[in-house]
Amino acid sequence: IDEVRGVRALNLIDYAKPSPPITNVILKVEGHQLHVAKEFLATHSPVFASMFFGDYDEKDKPEVELKDIFYDEFSDLLDVIYPTGLDITVHTVYHILK
Repeated sequence: IDEVRGVRALNLIDYAKPSPPITNVILKVEGHQLHVAKEFLATHSPVFASMFFGDYDEKDKPEVELKDIFYDEFSDLLDVIYPTGLDITVHTVYHILK
């Protein structure tokens, strides 16, 4: 490849909409419903791996409420975990690393 032209389109994901069979759990954050895949989150986070596949009540629930978490910050985290193409910025790095 000698040259690439054009603008790379972002792959924005609408977590408010279910995408069966890809999404299999709803995370509730500040009243928002986020449709996500347990397996995908578990591969990127030991916390989600334990929550969904460990000995916790959440593993069998179709909806899980996440408390003490801000929706905007959690949405930024999902945009980094899922292949959206969005970059981590100086404004999002702190709460993504929390």
